[in-house]
Amino acid sequence: MKLAIMATKRLGYLVIIFSLTSCNSDVLLDEEPSTIASPVAIGFDNGYVENAACTRAATYKLNDYAQTMGVWGWEKDDKETESPIFDNHNIEYNGTVWEYTPLRYWKEGCTYQFYAYAPHTSNQKGNKAVVTLNETTGMMSITGVTLNGDNLHEAKTATEQMKSFITAPNDVDWMVARTGQTAQGTAHNIVEFTMQHVLAKLNVRIRKTESLSTDADIKEIRVNSLSIGTMAADGSFTQKHKATQDATTSEEEWTTGNTTMTLNGTKDFSVTTQWQYMLESLVIPQAMPNAEVMLVYSIVFTDGRKEYFTYCTPLKEVFSTVSHLVSGNSYTISFTIEPDVIKFDSGTNIWTDII
Repeated sequence: MKLAIMATKRLGYLVIIFSLTSCNSDVLLDEEPSTIASPVAIGFDNGYVENAACTRAATYKLNDYAQTMGVWGWEKDDKETESPIFDNHNIEYNGTVWEYTPLRYWKEGCTYQFYAYAPHTSNQKGNKAVVTLNETTGMMSITGVTLNGDNLHEAKTATEQMKSFITAPNDVDWMVARTGQTAQGTAHNIVEFTMQHVLAKLNVRIRKTESLSTDADIKEIRVNSLSIGTMAADGSFTQKHKATQDATTSEEEWTTGNTTMTLNGTKDFSVTTQWQYMLESLVIPQAMPNAEVMLVYSIVFTDGRKEYFTYCTPLKEVFSTVSHLVSGNSYTISFTIEPDVIKFDSGTNIWTDII
């Protein structure tokens, strides 16, 4: 499903485009042949990662994002007696398969219920969030989430592209399997979960037009700095939606805290005619903040002159049709440096798409 909204505004030297993304989720269970001769351990396979709020467009294996997940599980016998067998258990990817200890085994005549999230809290990087499960509703909470504003594009290469996955040094890309997984002990199935991102993502990219590239008077155009701030840097998530997330109300799942952060993009690099990403950071889902986007760039002329340009605008004006930054969505601001215009456009693309 694709959505697009168009608007135009003339102000100066830049073209700005923004986009947001999302996609739907379900829970998958892959079957393996039944072996009755000996006990079969309960196994977990490489689940999928998807976004919220539209039909599936692409799937990615969980280990591309995280090498651990936390699992709760219950076993119910034929007398309806229910016993916990996994309590926020750490399931780890060893490079080939998902494994855990001690092993639990399928029992014939029993039914099973599983819930999962990723990564496991023991795998946090500079974070002390706590994940809990409401055993009655099957809904999860993640309290004490903090972000540092890690930028995946701090180290500039010739032509940076948007990263497919978030593997930031300190910030955790939290994911939740929004629907529990039911299994029968006689089937000896391998359990798989479909995860959804519960944070949002903000990207910034830049390029210059061909006309500036071929201008004999211009030696180069350089980005001097980019900042977006301030934004909520901490919050807590309480799940309210199952597999089909309502993108218009998913911000209700988040309560923001009191700390703030400023996002800083890559600086001091030469702009080309190809898209170059200079910011890709996780953000707490929140009402569109009173943040300001500030881009400073310079034009270096062949005669040695250098002129500096500063572009400032409220984030609310850039995303004029967006009231909230929503879980599972990826928001992109695109700057195109042109001789004399600024245009505003918007569109929709999947979080994991590379633009």
